[in-house]
Amino acid sequence: MHGTVMLPWRGLPEPERWGLVDRVKAFSVRFDQEQPAAPVVVPTEPPVSDALVAEGGQLWQHQHCGACHGTGKGRGPEMSLFRKDAGPAARLRDLGRGEFLRGMSARDIYLTLRTGLDGTSMRSYAQALSPDDTWALAAFVRSLLPASAVQ
Repeated sequence: MHGTVMLPWRGLPEPERWGLVDRVKAFSVRFDQEQPAAPVVVPTEPPVSDALVAEGGQLWQHQHCGACHGTGKGRGPEMSLFRKDAGPAARLRDLGRGEFLRGMSARDIYLTLRTGLDGTSMRSYAQALSPDDTWALAAFVRSLLPASAVQ
């Protein structure tokens, strides 16, 4: 996870990664006591076009994404409102750096927009955006990434 000490585990074979998942789940009784939430359905990604990115830019304005993220640099006028407990202001993601907690693919961004990110100020837009609008906003957010991150 970018911005944290959490390293990627891609180098582990899949069976070992699932073993690690089982080990982490053992730290909380919730995994034994609660039913998992329904999986988020991710519809087929539409082809990216200038029109889709422009639509996403309009949704960025309409959903007030700039209030927190500004022009994408994480320096919006409301950023000081986000504090963890009584501590310093939370660090909002500079989208142009291409360091996202979930990942930089369009699918990753779609999931972040639909579900939010627990433990952060990034809320879910599942009630505010249709799946098509979510893809448009994801396309706009990806357009803010440096070209080296999109390749």
